[in-house]
Amino acid sequence: MVNHDPDGCFIPDHGIDRPHPALLDPYLDKVWIWASIVLMLFVFIYMAAFNENHYKQLRRLVGLPYMKGGKELPAEPPSSPEEVAALLKNTGVTGLVVVGYIIPAFVLWLMIFKPF
Repeated sequence: MVNHDPDGCFIPDHGIDRPHPALLDPYLDKVWIWASIVLMLFVFIYMAAFNENHYKQLRRLVGLPYMKGGKELPAEPPSSPEEVAALLKNTGVTGLVVVGYIIPAFVLWLMIFKPF
């Protein structure tokens, strides 16, 4: 049933006894949607772990306030430039490029072309 609002807009009437229309969407049985969701969850988890393991440590080494777990810690005296350079050298950017650019581009491709 659809209600009409005085301005002429249609307002869907979703009763509690019926499932929400999004749950009946015909696209939800398509593999590309679930692949996109799983890939973007992977991107989120990878980026969060990378932040925890690299960027927070870098903030600590350069003398900025940083967080460990969920606790904010004050700035420490800056480390030597050699220590900072060593951390930056050990921080691989290939994973960031793949996870930050290639996977979202692939998800965009999946959303546009819906191959399966």
